Amino acid sequence: SNISRTTIHGGRDREIRVELVPERMRGFNISFTEVEGALRGADASVHAGSFNRNDTAYTVSTSSFLTSTDEINALVVGVKNHRPVYLREIATVRDLPGEVSAYTSIGFAQRHDPARRYPAVTLAISKKKGTNAVAVAREIIMEFRTLEKTVIPSDVKAEITRNYGETAQEKVGGLINSLGFAIASVVILLAFTLGWREALIVAIAVPISFSL
Repeated sequence: SNISRTTIHGGRDREIRVELVPERMRGFNISFTEVEGALRGADASVHAGSFNRNDTAYTVSTSSFLTSTDEINALVVGVKNHRPVYLREIATVRDLPGEVSAYTSIGFAQRHDPARRYPAVTLAISKKKGTNAVAVAREIIMEFRTLEKTVIPSDVKAEITRNYGETAQEKVGGLINSLGFAIASVVILLAFTLGWREALIVAIAVPISFSL
């Protein structure tokens, strides 16, 4: 992949909410502390150590992060009458958007209603160092157009607000035009002063040296 980093600005983070039912907790004799301890213990990564092999150090870790409501519902939070008590028996687990902490919007001065602003989520994508910005931008746009047809809802409008690949292409085009004008000027000057043979040599040598 030619992508080094992806950042999301705006929108609401995913949040899995556990709503405990006190009456059920009393029935199973489960405390809030036990539920909290079970959740913390299950959603953690532990460093188990490291070892060396062939002059290379390897780090060993165990990860047991909770990723879905099914995993959380199946979490054992205690024991009642010699049988496990699952979290789903004393709580309601919901996969919801997180609480709103900030609002992001976008407006269009030249289109639609200039005074109207729309809720927005900005996806900023950075390329890897040394990759072609024009090619990376083109690939991202093509992939996004595909997602518009298959994943993104029809009532969600996608807008490219900044494309450094496009500006890079414009700068390269302007540089090539300036270079061509400079070479033509030098060739014409040499043709009048030294002759067409010398001017032709320069006209061939300069572009070849820049292309290497």
